[in-house]
Amino acid sequence: MLLALTEALNQKELDNPLAIHIGINSGPALVGSTRFEGRRGTRWTFTASGMVTTLAARLAGAAGDGEILAGPETVRRLGGRYRLERVGHERLKNITEAIEVHRIISPPSKPVLR
Repeated sequence: MLLALTEALNQKELDNPLAIHIGINSGPALVGSTRFEGRRGTRWTFTASGMVTTLAARLAGAAGDGEILAGPETVRRLGGRYRLERVGHERLKNITEAIEVHRIISPPSKPVLR
């Protein structure tokens, strides 16, 4: 849906097209709120951090325009619900081992009922 919305926006704005790069990873993460003190006062943010989010960010950085790249745990959890394309083992910044990366192509075609 996000990619379709981006494409629709780009049909209206031909001079400055938008490009989305998505990385998805699954697993445990540290989550919580953090307080920042600055010149403009105090602000709070809620964030997730850890290797799961680092890998998701690296996948997004490696993705091309309109691509969705997924890590191995996400691929395992998807099962056969989406059509995937194997990209291969990729070495990504701040990740010690090469990661098996897949491109999410689309949901599988719905079967025709007869």
